[in-house]
Amino acid sequence: MSATDLFLCDSHVHTRFSADADTPLEKVCRQALLLGLRAVCITDHVSFWAGDRNFPPFDYRSFKRAIDRCRDRFGHRLTILMGVEVDYHSEHEAQIADYLADKPFDFVLGSLHYLNGRHLLTEECFSQFADLRTLMASYVEAVHEMVASELFDAIAHLDWIKRGWHQYVDPATADGCLLTYAAREVEDLLEAVRESNIALELNASGYRRNVGQPFPNREILVRYREAGGRLITVGSDAHRLPELAYAVAEALELALSVGFEEVTVYRERQPISIPIRAYEGDPLRDWAPAGRPQLEPL
Repeated sequence: MSATDLFLCDSHVHTRFSADADTPLEKVCRQALLLGLRAVCITDHVSFWAGDRNFPPFDYRSFKRAIDRCRDRFGHRLTILMGVEVDYHSEHEAQIADYLADKPFDFVLGSLHYLNGRHLLTEECFSQFADLRTLMASYVEAVHEMVASELFDAIAHLDWIKRGWHQYVDPATADGCLLTYAAREVEDLLEAVRESNIALELNASGYRRNVGQPFPNREILVRYREAGGRLITVGSDAHRLPELAYAVAEALELALSVGFEEVTVYRERQPISIPIRAYEGDPLRDWAPAGRPQLEPL
């Protein structure tokens, strides 16, 4: 397989194996072909914390069978990568390691959705701390622990907490909240990401949500680049069929604008660097569909 086979890849996609998604994998594959993608990485949720709706983990054998069936059916036109998005809780590191040890995932995303058992998109999460500075520093510290665990290939949607900030603190300052209150901690974290040789995900779902920028935002991406970071993955974080590949082109353009020339796709947990401008002309504009064609009826 050549790098160009993976160029038009959405590296963060959910299917019905996630508790908050309902699309069968076959429909995702067919929609990917309609959109002109060359590859998708399926990253359904796994959690080992009993309070999360993705606990217990999905039936891996059924998941792997679905992947294999779609590879048999669509593999001549579409590369289907098998990934997973693992919800990180430090007390469950051993369980996460055991789960990953015997499964041939291509890509393992680490994500943080809770602080002290409280979801980041709830008022309880924001009210549990004495002040906003302590909240944000605690959040970055938890992500830092996730990096230090050495369990993951990439860190998902780094400043995702700004969605809760938008709702419970101040929409006008949500985008920059992480750097405003925890700049030093963020810089230390980005240095740790670089030193660990793992990737920072550029998650395009922010473009379709209330924040209007990806996760993380441009300023954090710039600081990652200035810290010597070079590995980025790009994904839509699609949970519904119309979200597949949504704003991935915009995310790639942002990456180019701050100095990244390559995007990373993982195969067998090894990074493959792909030039963003892999074709003559402007591939971003050539690729971005004029509309968003919907899946034809089965």
